[in-house]
Amino acid sequence: MYKIGICDDDKILCPVLEERIYGLSKELGMKVEIEVWYPGESIQNDLNFKKEILFLGFR
Repeated sequence: MYKIGICDDDKILCPVLEERIYGLSKELGMKVEIEVWYPGESIQNDLNFKKEILFLGFR
């Protein structure tokens, strides 16, 4: 299982990216666990996260 994190202030982008990742993982037969943080500062409160892949948004 891949543990994936998504962190961005954009509340529209995060669910879209999450849905695409779930769709792709289903096509590839992979198990994923996704955690989403917004706003970006909220990831600082969760210092115990362990993810193989982390998507960070920036402007």
